Amino acid sequence: MPDIETLLKETIEFPLKDGEPAMVAVMREEEYRGIKGFSQSFMKPLADGKSLHHCRTGLKITPSLKTSLNLGSGFDSICEDAFQQLANDEPVLVDGTDWTTMKAFQSRIAVRPDEFSGNLKKEVKERKAEWEFLNQRRVQITEKELKTIMEMLKSALTNQKWQEYLTGDWQLCVFWWEDGLPMKGMLDHISYKNGKRIPIDLKTSTDATLDGFTKKAFNLHYDLQVAHYHKGLSEVYGEENIGVFRFLVVENSPPHLSSYFFADDGMYTSGNIKREFAIRQIKEYLNGSETLPEFPKSEESFKLTPPPYIQSKLNEMEML
Repeated sequence: MPDIETLLKETIEFPLKDGEPAMVAVMREEEYRGIKGFSQSFMKPLADGKSLHHCRTGLKITPSLKTSLNLGSGFDSICEDAFQQLANDEPVLVDGTDWTTMKAFQSRIAVRPDEFSGNLKKEVKERKAEWEFLNQRRVQITEKELKTIMEMLKSALTNQKWQEYLTGDWQLCVFWWEDGLPMKGMLDHISYKNGKRIPIDLKTSTDATLDGFTKKAFNLHYDLQVAHYHKGLSEVYGEENIGVFRFLVVENSPPHLSSYFFADDGMYTSGNIKREFAIRQIKEYLNGSETLPEFPKSEESFKLTPPPYIQSKLNEMEML
């Protein structure tokens, strides 16, 4: 019978034994990512109809995606520093602050000097190699990306909803056992209102409008994320003590619209269906007799037919 080790590529042992109560911890993101456990990110390929191989492989990082992820990491960190200042009744001067010296930003992000771009002389190459070695555990962004992140922060600081909800604890990790499976999640923020813990996720996006972000949220399975985090927090604090999941979204290009969304019952239902499906897939594999082959394959005969949104466009063309 296959074991969990055949699915998970992480190397750090799960912090709980099966049967021990769920826990919340604070740790670096890279440490969290190295812990053996099933996250919502692991489950997302299954919700897309892909195989367990794709879950092990993880997200394919293209250059454009890497830039987007870097902006997201930098923005999360700068928000933590800025909104903690606001929570302490300290003014936030975006352009007048050296963010590379601020606690959260400095610990996670390194800003690559512009001199390391283009064709480099030998001595500059040596300085670049040393800089990259010293900052290998940090997310490395460019000075141009830092300027973009600062503009995004300026937008977020003008939004009263952001100020209202970013008043709690930052980057909390939750670990729990569920039906024999080690589960984990890392939350951007937890706010406290009316006796409830409210999970908050910061998102950067090309489109923070209702239609644009709704499409992105369900295409990228943020509903699965909502369900997974809700389950983890409920295991620690009790479901009655967990508030409705919120998303704070800002556009990563001008005009840097900032928005506020909350998950309705339909989003929870959608996420739970996807999550339960993914867990069934995992357990069916673990309860089976065969390990994953080296390469996935399908020998079924698939018929390609225009999906509904393409058929709709074709219908419109016929009417013209």
